[in-house]
Amino acid sequence: MGKVKRVAVAFRFDAINPDFLKRMAQIGHYASEKYCSWDQYTKARLVGDKSPVNHIYGHLHQYVMREPYDHFDGDPRWHLVAIAYNAMMAFFYHSKWGAEKHPLDLKK
Repeated sequence: MGKVKRVAVAFRFDAINPDFLKRMAQIGHYASEKYCSWDQYTKARLVGDKSPVNHIYGHLHQYVMREPYDHFDGDPRWHLVAIAYNAMMAFFYHSKWGAEKHPLDLKK
């Protein structure tokens, strides 16, 4: 029997924490329960206080202040998962509609 070969790829799924990935999926399920749709954010860009970036800042503050998460078991690490989920939403928005200009950006 010969040596098994495969073409190398430029990604490593074993470098992603499976518990973190599962928690991201749980956030999606929670969004389905809370908003009646996990994909409701894909229909139009949420902006202002509803924007994913605004929620990233909020969850980062709550994590740094060691505030419990308002769902699941209250573990503050859920804020880190919520940050990642919101970053995924912002990534989707950038991919679909382009970068959003910050309202205080003075560059043309």
